[in-house]
Amino acid sequence: MEKAFLTVEDVSAYLNVKPSTIYSWAKVVGIPHFKLGKMLRFKRSEIDAWMEAHRGNGINPEIKAKEILKGVRNPKMYINRTVKKVIEEAKNSGYTPNHGKSDQIRGLKRKEVGRHGAI
Repeated sequence: MEKAFLTVEDVSAYLNVKPSTIYSWAKVVGIPHFKLGKMLRFKRSEIDAWMEAHRGNGINPEIKAKEILKGVRNPKMYINRTVKKVIEEAKNSGYTPNHGKSDQIRGLKRKEVGRHGAI
């Protein structure tokens, strides 16, 4: 007779991953589960459906990257330039020119700020 609900250990064995991975998937990825206090329980049919929904498309990222870079003259320079550009864009999107500078308040320099606030 098959169990109605599976434990973390059952799902771990079923999917051949560590129990800590199952906990992580439940918290972050959204593997379908029931939470009973601190315990997690799973339905095998929901796990099967979730696995089907997350089936890979069979594309190897390394092979795809090589195909993309085949026409590039110097792939290493291209990759380095691209990585630097992405890092710079990420930095610029999260920071303002005054970010972290204690001597500036809302764009005013410290000299322009009086003892009790902006003048």
